[in-house]
This record gives sequence, C-alpha cells and structure tokens, in this order.
Amino acid sequence: PGLKNKYNTQYEGFGYLGLGVLVMCAASALILIQKSVRLISKKELKEYMKSHVKMSLTALMFIVFFVMAVVPEADLNEATLISDFFPQSVKRILGVFRSNGRFIWGDIYILILSSAYVLNKKAGEKVLCVIVSICIFLQIYDISPMIMKKREYYTGIYEEFDLLGEYVPVDIYDHIVMTFDNGDFKMNFAYYAALNHKTMNRFYFARDIDSVINEKLDEYKTEAVEGRPDERTVYIFNAETMKEWEAAPLHTEKVTDDLFFGYSTPKAVIPTRQ
Repeated sequence: PGLKNKYNTQYEGFGYLGLGVLVMCAASALILIQKSVRLISKKELKEYMKSHVKMSLTALMFIVFFVMAVVPEADLNEATLISDFFPQSVKRILGVFRSNGRFIWGDIYILILSSAYVLNKKAGEKVLCVIVSICIFLQIYDISPMIMKKREYYTGIYEEFDLLGEYVPVDIYDHIVMTFDNGDFKMNFAYYAALNHKTMNRFYFARDIDSVINEKLDEYKTEAVEGRPDERTVYIFNAETMKEWEAAPLHTEKVTDDLFFGYSTPKAVIPTRQ
C-alpha cells in the first residue's frame, strides 16, 4: 500500500489483497504444492489437469486478466518495467475498457474463490467457516484505516462552495468556462452548475477529450481577446490564465491570488461588493 504511483490515475489498478486474503492464499497454496508434488512423483499431473478442465480454464483466465491489467505499460514506483509498445490502433480497441488496471480485480476474485474452494476440499465446510472467519477479522484489521477513510468520505456532509453565487449574479449567465484544469474546482463548479441549470465546458469525462476541450477553449479566448466575450458566460481563471486573457474586456472579481471570475455584462447589473 505504500508504493507510490508513477501516474495519479494508477490507483484504478490497485490490487492489494489484504492480510486475510493473503493468509487464505498461503494456506491453499501449501495444499496445492503438496498435492502437485505428490502427482508429479506419480507422473499423474498431466492426467489430473486434463480431468479438471475448469481448474485449467480458471488458471488461463487468471493469466489473461493479469496480462490485461499489466500491459501496455508496467511501472514499479517511478521506474518503468514495461514500456508502452502497442500501436494506436490496438490502444483504441483496448480503450473500450477505459482503465485496464481494473482487470486485476478479476484476479483478486479468482484468488479468493479458488482459495476457499481448495480449503473446503481439504478441510470441509466447518473448518472452512472457522478459517474464513479468522481471515475476515485479519482483513478488516489490516485495511481498517482505509475503511474508516471511506466511511468518513461517504457519511460526511458535502459542502458546495457557492463562490460564483457570492461574486456573480446567478441570473446573468448560462454557461461556465473554466480556463484551467483543476480537479477540486472542476467538480465543485460542476455541482454548482447542475443545481443552477448552467452548462460547463469541463467535467470528469470517462474518456480523454482534452484536445476537444482545449480547441473550444482557444475559440472562447480568441473571441474574448478580440473584444467579443459572450455576455451569457462567466469565465473562471487562475493567475496564469488570467494573464493570457487580460486583453479581454471583462469585469473581473478576485477571489484569491490564484482564482478570478470574469464576465461581460451591462454595468447596470454589475454587483457592488461591500
């Protein structure tokens, strides 16, 4: 769990088994190794695998899921182990799955179910129930910090920050244009836009459409800098983009040193801040 990601999106493929599952896997692995050694000594392993097709298919499925989760690029901390070698045509096809790292979840399910199956075969249902109960306790103990963190996230009160409503009259615009990409601001302003029936140029999209967003943003900037900002649009800037748009004839409100609002509207409705 302490390994750092090379990219901030790699948490999608986070596949830590947890102490409870690791104990189950270790116990079942010992049983399988013992059985395999016995079959190999009797030269019966090949026949055993042929007569247990479901086991072979499950192992094959595990390998397929693992490969799909790891390629096209694999990293350990900031070191690249496998470089991206797929052509764009292949990546477009794989893009159907969005985040291929999630395939590791399939392997986790296979390991849990397979371990339970092996232990049940070896020890029976009653012993399996005892082992699973112990492993559930170990699992909860091991991942309890993350469980509490998630609990706080889902049970906490979401506070929408109504910055726009405080600085800009809500009835003078229909569209919000964020001139920079910031995850926290983006989601908060999007929530505000949804509640107030506004449209917005950015959001958390399932697919990468940055090129489309940037192309449209260039159009907005060109029109504004040439003296034709949209009167029904409020523009959101940080310190960097504020400089790029400074030629645009906009009424601007400074919220912080790195957050500004700009809009074009008749002076009669420009709010007077106390």
